[in-house]
Amino acid sequence: MAQTICDEFISYLRETRPDLAFRPGDPAAPGIELLVTHATERGLGLDIIWIAANGQKSAGLPLKTAFFDRSSDKILRRTFYTAFLRQNPLPF
Repeated sequence: MAQTICDEFISYLRETRPDLAFRPGDPAAPGIELLVTHATERGLGLDIIWIAANGQKSAGLPLKTAFFDRSSDKILRRTFYTAFLRQNPLPF
């Protein structure tokens, strides 16, 4: 489940911020360290560190939620990613 969350988040980030080129392994590109702190059918938690192209790191704020009325699905998770990025705007 955690790998699915990471893949979905990166896809969402690429869709919403096409101006940024996140290229794994490229030290000249910005990057992220994404930590899935909670991932079940009924909840999700993420923590993040943004890494600028110059290597400077900015820690984000963790966010955790629970889906009480139904099991987690892609739509609920995308809503969570939107809230998570509002709480953790890209510093670059």
